[in-house]
Amino acid sequence: MTRHPFLTVGVLGAALVLGACGAGQDPALEAPESTSTTAAGDATGTPSGGVTEEVVLENITLTGAAEVPGPGDDDGDGFANVFLQPADGQICYDINVEGIDPASAAHIHEGGPDVAGPVVVPLQAPSEGSIDDCAQVDVALIERIEADPSGFYVNVHNASHPDGALRGQLASG
Repeated sequence: MTRHPFLTVGVLGAALVLGACGAGQDPALEAPESTSTTAAGDATGTPSGGVTEEVVLENITLTGAAEVPGPGDDDGDGFANVFLQPADGQICYDINVEGIDPASAAHIHEGGPDVAGPVVVPLQAPSEGSIDDCAQVDVALIERIEADPSGFYVNVHNASHPDGALRGQLASG
């Protein structure tokens, strides 16, 4: 068996040099992991030309005064954040409410500020004041919400306000 000491030393030296390239590097200088997703359309329901990156709708104010036709719960208030994730076919959300009886249901409805619209996404109710969850939805619905968030709203219901205790449009329009 023939040994090649120079080849072994060369390979080991290259491995050490390559391994040292990242050693001691400031983590702040590293490229961040991407949280956005792009995709071409395919038969699995992946978006084909619509929105493909996460869209965040933050600080949605929930009030009883916004309820249509009303009355909502004037003693309560809250806020919601909605995260449209078309690449995963889901809408994630967190809802926080206070000053109302325990919530029994929550939804995203389709409708402008003066419309009591139909439920398009059932959500988990913030029965103990807050909830953080995701719902699987059709990508076409995500694209509709992204195109016109002011045409959709979060609604929180409870036993004393079965038609809605608190409401907030996903965006002001």
